[in-house]
Amino acid sequence: MSWKIEVQVANDGKWYGNAVRCETKAEAEDYARDLVSRWTQSTNFRVVEVMDDVTVKMVDGKADWLDQVK
Repeated sequence: MSWKIEVQVANDGKWYGNAVRCETKAEAEDYARDLVSRWTQSTNFRVVEVMDDVTVKMVDGKADWLDQVK
């Protein structure tokens, strides 16, 4: 189990995600807040629990990719 990040952008109701999968909901929310703060067109984000393997370890607020994903 892991948590994935999904983002909505201006003028589009769809949710978009990437390969980032965090171990905890709190880590995913922190990652999503950072991501949205850097995007000019983002309007909303959510984190969703999924059955995928964890792909990143959060270190000092940054996503460090685990070996199987690089």
